[in-house]
Amino acid sequence: MKDEIKDIKTKTILNHSSANSLSDKFFIFNSYTENEQGSSRLVVTDFPVRLDISVVIICEEGSLKINIGYDTYVIHKNDFIIIHPEKVSQVMEISDDFRAKIICLKPGFFDFSNDQYSFNLQNMLREYPCHSLPLSKMELFSILFSYIESVIEDENNIYRKQIVYNYLSVMVCEVSNLLLIENENNNKNTLNASEKVFRKFVKDIETNFQKERAIGFYAAKAYLTPKYFSTLIFKLTGKHAKEWIDEYTILEAKAMLKSTYANIQQISYDLNFATPSHFGRYFKHHVGVSPLQYRNE
Repeated sequence: MKDEIKDIKTKTILNHSSANSLSDKFFIFNSYTENEQGSSRLVVTDFPVRLDISVVIICEEGSLKINIGYDTYVIHKNDFIIIHPEKVSQVMEISDDFRAKIICLKPGFFDFSNDQYSFNLQNMLREYPCHSLPLSKMELFSILFSYIESVIEDENNIYRKQIVYNYLSVMVCEVSNLLLIENENNNKNTLNASEKVFRKFVKDIETNFQKERAIGFYAAKAYLTPKYFSTLIFKLTGKHAKEWIDEYTILEAKAMLKSTYANIQQISYDLNFATPSHFGRYFKHHVGVSPLQYRNE
């Protein structure tokens, strides 16, 4: 299985799933258990990957455990989760009775408006990608999902793309409204000062880790001294700030080694290491094997 999914991109997913697709910009499929013939299912990997698409997984039965960036999520029946293309992810566990509907969208498939609602929604989904849906919405989405599949299969329908786009828009609007109401009711912005610093730190790492791995850089963005910043992060999380930076860098390096064909030199350059040798020593120190050994495992 490892050889089959060496390059986890849109084309690969299309080749290894029974997907319904109009183009590589949008496709959908069902994920069932392995014993159902002709079914497609998510792959449990022992390495992290970065996709070039947004993936929406809507759980109908069973459970799925997945790591996205630093965080681990477990979704159950009537839950959904979004994996953004800028996030490194890894499917960890899938229950035997897992069933889900999966929608994959290339970035830019929807041109969201720039109003305050859309801005708040996009930020919330990046920070809180996992949510539950009421039964009524699950039933609605099941109907819409089936209809979209039937439209895609109808090659004589000259309006297929417009119909699919419009029905997907209905689903997006329904979810958006639910989440915005949920956010307003729950008022999730109730973090204390230290938690806010840590949340910002994580976001800053995700944005800057390729160029900046010095604690002083992240402390400055929090308007704190490096010593106080490091102490705050350690007291809150039990891990030093440098550990958080290194963990994300290694996570990205693993994803690049396993889910791209970039050579070691290119990866070391992309991650802003002075030389491939420097990258190799850094990687082996944290992982225990060289980048090439890890890639070939």
